[in-house]
Amino acid sequence: MRGSHSARVRLYLAPERWARRVGLEQEERHRLVDVLRLEPGAGLEVFDGRGMRCSAQLDRDAAGWCARLDPANAEREERRGPRVVLGVALLKGRKLDEVVRRVTEIGVAELRPFLCARSVARPDGRRQRERVERWRLIATEAARQSGRAELPKLCQPCSLDVLLAELAAREGLERRILLDAGAREGVRLIDRLGASDTGRAVLVGPEGGFAPAEIEAADRLGFERAGLGPNVLRSETAAVVAAAFACLDTGWRVE
Repeated sequence: MRGSHSARVRLYLAPERWARRVGLEQEERHRLVDVLRLEPGAGLEVFDGRGMRCSAQLDRDAAGWCARLDPANAEREERRGPRVVLGVALLKGRKLDEVVRRVTEIGVAELRPFLCARSVARPDGRRQRERVERWRLIATEAARQSGRAELPKLCQPCSLDVLLAELAAREGLERRILLDAGAREGVRLIDRLGASDTGRAVLVGPEGGFAPAEIEAADRLGFERAGLGPNVLRSETAAVVAAAFACLDTGWRVE
């Protein structure tokens, strides 16, 4: 699935690097020149991860390989559909890596990993920071591939209590939903979503689901409960399915 802007080779450049001439870093040069075998004059599309995109041209001068940007053609990405906050309980190993990739392609605006009572993965502070940095690289690559100009906001993991309180107080969220396999039969996530929603938050628990006390805490803060259907899904699968439902109307295209 790609947007209409992705016909050109895309290059991520952080906002502070934008200039008329931008020298390419080694990994950028390797991908564009060695892997894709582009030559000077090849057209590029640059995006800054904050919603801006700009046409550019690959070039090589006395200082080396570079991208020459055309600021006159810079434009802000038009956001379609609701802004979605996806909360996902920390999972073992690298299961969240693929979740980050998929939900970035789908269009999630913010990804919030959290710890809860039944979380098995409990990395220390250093490992948490390393995970988040890896997820940012994965999200950047997924945004480049999928045609997005805005990267999802990725936060350090926090406790479920902290996340519930923060989302309950945040303005602009018409829907706050806790995925609960024990939700009343027939109450599905897709049924909870309003056509005019501009902001949605969906929380996906760990293997084993949320503890009863956590569900009660979410109830008290006004979160709705919903399921995804009759089948039992792994947490990483549920996160991607929930993101797809919550991001409906974001203008996906199939190649």
